[in-house]
Amino acid sequence: MEPRILLSASAFSIIRLILSRLPLWSHRTSYL
Repeated sequence: MEPRILLSASAFSIIRLILSRLPLWSHRTSYL
């Protein structure tokens, strides 16, 4: 696997973790 793929995968997981901790109103914007 390329380093870019690993970085994007880790960044995506971090963003998902942050979104899960945010309030429900910001969770709605994640669907956009």
